[in-house]
Amino acid sequence: MNESLTQAAVGGVEHRSAIRVLVIFHSWSGNTLSLAQAVAEGARSESCATVSIRRVSEIRNEQELMLDRRFGQQFAAACAYPVVTVDEVLDADVIILGCPTRMGTLSAEMKRFIDGLGPIWSDGALANKVGAAFTTASTPHGGQEMTLLSLVVAMSHLGMIVACPGYTADIFEVAGSPYGASSTSKVDGIRTRPRPADLAAAAALGNRSACVGAWVRRGRQRGKTLTEGERQDVDTRSNAGERV
Repeated sequence: MNESLTQAAVGGVEHRSAIRVLVIFHSWSGNTLSLAQAVAEGARSESCATVSIRRVSEIRNEQELMLDRRFGQQFAAACAYPVVTVDEVLDADVIILGCPTRMGTLSAEMKRFIDGLGPIWSDGALANKVGAAFTTASTPHGGQEMTLLSLVVAMSHLGMIVACPGYTADIFEVAGSPYGASSTSKVDGIRTRPRPADLAAAAALGNRSACVGAWVRRGRQRGKTLTEGERQDVDTRSNAGERV
């Protein structure tokens, strides 16, 4: 699946070879962070990708969260990652969002981050970026798919090209879902960390997203090098239903 882009002159035009993948997460217990790290690892397996992991800002006081006896240590590990900036979002070619499922939907922190993208959305700055989603929940029926779909719907409103995994890798037969990667942190009433299969599905999601980002970049570069006559020919054939 890995098709790397090389620094090359196509039609006399020099193109940036690397695509920028931005993994943005929200996590208290560390479970969503584990998936974020696996997503990033999978994206890095695409040779043309440069990958960054960032977190969204908290609503609650971070010092208080670090003192919580249930998850303070894991939250402190999440805080080692910088808070994402608008400039990083603008620079990214691929944006992969992940957060815990709370009451069957996004965490408030992730929702606030997405709502805060309004100003750059209105400028069309997020259109045609590639997006994907991942989540975690405490129970098998805790609303993982609702959260994934909520993230996908938000990306659709932003004009992004959503790279849902479907069943493009064998691992999605046993982990994750067609809408994104996910994991359950309580099995048979016992708290657990993401299973190896969950992490493998997250890595597959990261790889697919980076690959789609590379294909989109390559298509965009090809479009820039077409002559006006070639563009008209492509448009004519496309309108006629031909594959181009």
